[in-house]
Amino acid sequence: MLTNFTKIVLFIFALLKCFYTQLKMGASNFLTNISGNVFRLTWFFTAIYILNFSVAKAQDPIFSQFFHAPQVINPALSGITNGPLVHLNYRNQWPSIQQAYSTFALSYSQKFNKQRSGIGALIISDQSGNGILNTTKGTLAYSYNLKIKGDTYIKGGLDISAGTISLDWNKFIFGDAIDAFGGTISPGGTPYPSKEIRPESSSVSYLDIGSGILLYDNDYHIGLSLKHMNNPEITFLPSTREFGDNSRLPMRITFHGGYHFLLEKGNKLKESTFISPGFLVAKQGNFVQINGGAQMQLDKLITGAWYRHAGLNGDAFIGMLGWKYDIFKVCYSFDYTISDLGISSGGSHEIGIMVNLDRFYPQKNDYNNCFEIFK
Repeated sequence: MLTNFTKIVLFIFALLKCFYTQLKMGASNFLTNISGNVFRLTWFFTAIYILNFSVAKAQDPIFSQFFHAPQVINPALSGITNGPLVHLNYRNQWPSIQQAYSTFALSYSQKFNKQRSGIGALIISDQSGNGILNTTKGTLAYSYNLKIKGDTYIKGGLDISAGTISLDWNKFIFGDAIDAFGGTISPGGTPYPSKEIRPESSSVSYLDIGSGILLYDNDYHIGLSLKHMNNPEITFLPSTREFGDNSRLPMRITFHGGYHFLLEKGNKLKESTFISPGFLVAKQGNFVQINGGAQMQLDKLITGAWYRHAGLNGDAFIGMLGWKYDIFKVCYSFDYTISDLGISSGGSHEIGIMVNLDRFYPQKNDYNNCFEIFK
């Protein structure tokens, strides 16, 4: 049986092999320029931290509109517009199950052409179990853009995050605090006590490191990212030796891509009309998620249909509807659950809001149309 490390090496090799024909003409220049910039750091960290990949069962929240939350997916996607690009995302997953998961994200990114660089900042907050477990994380990202040949580019990205996970201990209900007849409340109107011991600390802070790489031209983009490369320890217990790697956040490997079919170019009065099919494959521990589908923009109207496969089963059909006007873009999507959990879970609701200030930065737009789906 192949080890995780061997699988990842073969995976990366297959990715590079697909683009060998396009890269070979500019390979010598690329390898010369790689010294001293972000690509050296990206591949260095990849080679070192990929060895720490664990098999714990935790998974990151991933938006159904992942193309409207690019920095959540890959730090190399920071800086794809000349002007500031702001994304606001909200996801309410399975609302009928005691508000199971609620996720909020706010991000900013911008490109700086002279420095061939992009920067980004992200704040993401996730609540699980109606607020029992809360995660907040702030991230800073940097990307470096390098032209290979013609309209083909490659970007490397790094991000560093500071996160906090906290427990609301007062919302826990333990078995020894439940009466067979009276439930959790005593005849006197007070909750039954539990013998469970509260942790010394109800919050944990951690440092997180990620990297990514992106290959693109006018028509397509394809990327690979590694999140939690340092496998930060996430535990509320004073000693975790007995738990081994299960106390650490497992690395998330994400492979994603898309194609841009431009049907009609936009102008000052009318937005572009295009179709953008895409995919995302995310692996974290033993969990694998696959998203595939397409988004279509017809002037100002935006629509899309996607399918998500999670674990060994089909998970959801995703429908999206949105509107783009001037610098604003608003999209709503609904996940129709098709797993055993069923639609009685309430499905999942998601709102993506974007503000693109590109038109206030009258520079030459030398970035590529393949990123239109992100903005």
